[in-house]
Amino acid sequence: MSAVDVYAFVIWNREIGGNVRSARFATLEAIKRVEGVAIDGTGRSVDESELDRNHFYARKSDIELESQHLLKLRAFQSAYEHNVGKPLRREEIERLIEARGLAVRLTSKGEAVLKG
Repeated sequence: MSAVDVYAFVIWNREIGGNVRSARFATLEAIKRVEGVAIDGTGRSVDESELDRNHFYARKSDIELESQHLLKLRAFQSAYEHNVGKPLRREEIERLIEARGLAVRLTSKGEAVLKG
């Protein structure tokens, strides 16, 4: 089989009246079909045979934990910028990633993505 990309995503939850993060990962096509929105930087390659018939990644793995690392970093960055009034410098982000042992890396453009 071939490799396919799957992503964490958010979807509208009618019961709470807001977006929630799905517990599963899925292909972009599957996310679009359920009217979800992929979370930037959470894409991972998996073997196509690991997808269910609806193109959701059903296997429990480290991907979910690693995506939480990315979300924690983004939340910290947002809170810092909100409270301090300026974004974290690249060096500060790299120190935070290292200190917390996050499965995240910075791209050449300074964007945080999952290590892959």
